[in-house]
Amino acid sequence: MKLLTPQTGWARSGQHLYWTTDDGAHWKDIAPPKSPAENIGGVFFLDESDGWVLLSYPNEKAEQQFRMAATHDSGATWSTSPMKLPWKRYAEDFAGGAEVFFLDKAHGWVDLDLYSGSSSAPARLLATQDGGATWEATPDDPSRAGSLCFFSEKDGVLAGGLGQGELYVTHDGSKSWQELSLKAPPEAAPADFPTYGEPVCGNGKDGFLAVTYTPTEYYETFTSVLVLFATSDGGRTWRQDRMQSGLEERSPGEGVAVAVVGSELIIAPRATGAKTLDLMTIPSRGRSSTTAAPITGPGTVLVSQLSFVSESIGWASTLNGLFSTTDGGITWKNISPRH
Repeated sequence: MKLLTPQTGWARSGQHLYWTTDDGAHWKDIAPPKSPAENIGGVFFLDESDGWVLLSYPNEKAEQQFRMAATHDSGATWSTSPMKLPWKRYAEDFAGGAEVFFLDKAHGWVDLDLYSGSSSAPARLLATQDGGATWEATPDDPSRAGSLCFFSEKDGVLAGGLGQGELYVTHDGSKSWQELSLKAPPEAAPADFPTYGEPVCGNGKDGFLAVTYTPTEYYETFTSVLVLFATSDGGRTWRQDRMQSGLEERSPGEGVAVAVVGSELIIAPRATGAKTLDLMTIPSRGRSSTTAAPITGPGTVLVSQLSFVSESIGWASTLNGLFSTTDGGITWKNISPRH
């Protein structure tokens, strides 16, 4: 899901793609036309109008086929183009997921998840320069599934891989990728195993990356530590921007749900279920603040994703459904699409 403006956003549920223009009061299924055999592999919206959806299906030869659907009117109409890949991919090789990212209406990337006999999380990266009409394999490829974003046609970041513990950057338009390792600060000890979150590429070369550190060895009592790293040179160098220690225990590969809005870092601090939806706001300077609000729905609350457009307006995806707040988490309303 993604909140694009205070009122407009999208949410995917199975093979449905929902769109709202009134903060979830009403939803419309805008999924592109597809055959019963096709599945949605990835979704990306650049703004309130321009979006792309990856579709895939196995043909009669058990070869996985891909189509990219594009809209420029908020899903009212779609155009689809077959993706001619430079290598064959059989149906059993494709894991069903993909990460889609567009820098602008022309330049985009797709990272196709592949099955593997191990837990290495392999993937294949492709790029387009014509809005998704044609695709080519990138000259170099991290070969890892994960979240990616680009600052420019040349500078990009991919975070994922084994246990979400790998980080790669390119500065020559995917001609080459280099692996980076962001070490935990000494004060985070014994938490030192990184779980990389979704990188945020802002305007110019400024960006953020949230990393959750957990201990690699067993301790009777230990906590996780969240560090927000910042870059101002398109991912070439990263500096520690702020840190939050004392978070609930997490397993390696299990990160904290975060959202970065302006200078504010908003996180869902709980790792275990609770009866409330908790938010913590961590400013670049000054004290952190926490809210805890009861929400409706069966069972406990576990936040998997946050999306905010301001300090007070945002969405939280939980096991109980999709919730919206307009007051920074003091109150929430259930806006889950129904189908």
